[in-house]
Amino acid sequence: MDAANHEITKALKQCRTLKGVNCSIKSQFFGVAWAAAQDKPRYSGTFTQSWKDKKKLEVVIKWEGWARGRKCDMKTLLGNDEDGEPLNFRLEPYDNDDDAPIYDADGPDWYEAPQAPAAGGGSAEEDDSLDDDEQCPELLEEIEVGDYTWKKHREPAAVKEDARTEPRYPPKLIAAQQPKTIDEMFYHMLPSGWLDLQLKYTNPLLHGNDALHAKLDQGELLQWWGYSLTLALHPGIPIDKMWSEKQHDEEALLMPPSLGRHGMWINRWKAIRSALRFGPDGDVDFDRDVWCFVRPLVEQFNTHMATCMHPGWLLGDDESMCAWRGAEGLRSILKIPKKSWVPRKPEPLGAELKTTGDALSGVLLFVEIQEGKEAHAKQEFYKEFGHTTATTLRMNKAWAGSKRVVYGDSWFAGVKTAVQMLERGLHFMGDVKTNTKGYPVEALEEATGEERGAWAVFETTVTLGNGDERKLFAISHRRGSEVHKFISTCGTTLPGNAHVGTFDDEEEEGVPHVLERKCPKVLNDCTLAQPVIDRHNRYRQFILALEKRILTNSFSLRFGTTMHGIVFTNAFFGLRCFSLPVADFKPEMTKLAYRLMHNSLLVGKGPSRSPGTPGGAPNSPNGAASAASDSGRSSPGGCCGSHPLMPLRNLINYRGGKQQRCVLCGGKTALCCSICTTDTDHIVPICPHVAKGRGKDKGKVFIHDCQRLHEEDPSARAPRKGAKRVKRARNA
Repeated sequence: MDAANHEITKALKQCRTLKGVNCSIKSQFFGVAWAAAQDKPRYSGTFTQSWKDKKKLEVVIKWEGWARGRKCDMKTLLGNDEDGEPLNFRLEPYDNDDDAPIYDADGPDWYEAPQAPAAGGGSAEEDDSLDDDEQCPELLEEIEVGDYTWKKHREPAAVKEDARTEPRYPPKLIAAQQPKTIDEMFYHMLPSGWLDLQLKYTNPLLHGNDALHAKLDQGELLQWWGYSLTLALHPGIPIDKMWSEKQHDEEALLMPPSLGRHGMWINRWKAIRSALRFGPDGDVDFDRDVWCFVRPLVEQFNTHMATCMHPGWLLGDDESMCAWRGAEGLRSILKIPKKSWVPRKPEPLGAELKTTGDALSGVLLFVEIQEGKEAHAKQEFYKEFGHTTATTLRMNKAWAGSKRVVYGDSWFAGVKTAVQMLERGLHFMGDVKTNTKGYPVEALEEATGEERGAWAVFETTVTLGNGDERKLFAISHRRGSEVHKFISTCGTTLPGNAHVGTFDDEEEEGVPHVLERKCPKVLNDCTLAQPVIDRHNRYRQFILALEKRILTNSFSLRFGTTMHGIVFTNAFFGLRCFSLPVADFKPEMTKLAYRLMHNSLLVGKGPSRSPGTPGGAPNSPNGAASAASDSGRSSPGGCCGSHPLMPLRNLINYRGGKQQRCVLCGGKTALCCSICTTDTDHIVPICPHVAKGRGKDKGKVFIHDCQRLHEEDPSARAPRKGAKRVKRARNA
């Protein structure tokens, strides 16, 4: 049977659209055996879209009782069942009771019958005889939406050339020497002014009259953050017990943490936590800026990230949160000036941060605080373009003119944002949900097929301020029962890598099933950039969880831990991208915590580049110097010189007395040489240069030369008091 010349096929070809045409067929169409078990002899259906493939005579029909449309071809519909009996497919009246479509030899009023080609086969006559698909292979219809005229592409894969012709280059660090370890990457990602900033506003709150409230230096501040990172990596133990040296639980399998052996005791750690500040908090400062006490952290972070790294060709914009359930108010470091509620976030309450990340490395590059409606109205670009577009432009201002591609989620994406990004030399793509002004939402949904992964494409042309014409593309993608909509200024709609999902069989446990969903190439780029900020948030907020471990009623400290958590996480993603692709998060954070606790700034040097490995004893050459700080108190013997001293109690596995005899003078001392002491069996006790008297000598100061003499000759030893004489050898 010739299905193409059948009366029903001809009638369908004369319809403007097949969508909404009703039909019916014998139940044997679904199988003779299946039909025998049913009570209904015929089933009705409705065409859900126009021709699926007009050349192959393929259509999509949603039959009654079926959840989705089913692709069919006219040859099968007009043919016979398995027993050779006709299926009696026929067209039925419309839902509004209009007659069913019938073939009219003259055609309907709007229909132009094809003309026969003239003798000789002129090209014009041949073009007239072609069907609609061949006459206009690309654009079908125009739709006016606001100020934009959108044209529908007949073929979903019609956009074959990418408007962006620049190479897809990877990210690159700006460094004279490539960081190789986690601590080197941390120092590279750490804003250079953060340490001085914290010292400037913290030290005035430490009176310095005793060891507990001694003034901070950069080494001890880094040590404090190393301790805080260690606490975050061990959330199951109460903070007070992290310094314990005794086993409180007889059934515990692990040794007590005994963090004090690394150089800082708990009271000193708490004192620093209480005093730590990140910006000014005076009345004049609050008059100028209600976020003044944390603003310097953000400004220095954004400046530093713009100069320490060249991002790759693809960026991602999204939201992050600084979780806060405490007080809200102004002019106090204890309160958050503007508390935001973002229900779609795992931590929905707190300070909302708009952030930009590098999609290829995962490093977070830019942070902007969402300060409230009144503050936004005073920010750059707001008066011209409104809050959404203005925020997107500010976030990506550092890379304007670079032709990079920026992906934004539904909060950022819209026609206005895409146009303004083009004006500034950037491409844009994003998921359109709420910002639909000028966007063909309904037409795009109607044009999208029912098949899993089906997509449709509309385009419009915009004229930029310099007179250049650029195209915007509206792309739909069917994902289950929903149609997701995107906007893009670049990319192609050629078939790309399919989205792959897996699920377990309910009947056969352990047998995974793979489900693929076709996808255009431009959405592959969206999929690459979409999770960059969410992934960074998950590592920072839930795997590291520094904010959950360092509990506080001060929003200043909470925001400081959030920003330092961002830098810790950046260090890991930077290490994994540029140096160690197989790096694991918690082991690398453990190494970083140890090296911060034993950083060489504690002995007046620059940041250590190889300060040892986790688990190493603090009496090693690199680790001992930090231990000499004696829990944040000034070491009685000082920590300078070629042979710094350290407390005996900081030696790992040391079970001796509180004091030992000095190897030079024989007097009692609680310190030993951190260089010459190799283990608990080879201790070199040394008296400090200055020692305070105790008991009846309280208030007195004693001066010793033992440390100086030891530095001049480390091998020198004085005979011990009470030692037996060596016997004289007898004559033979």
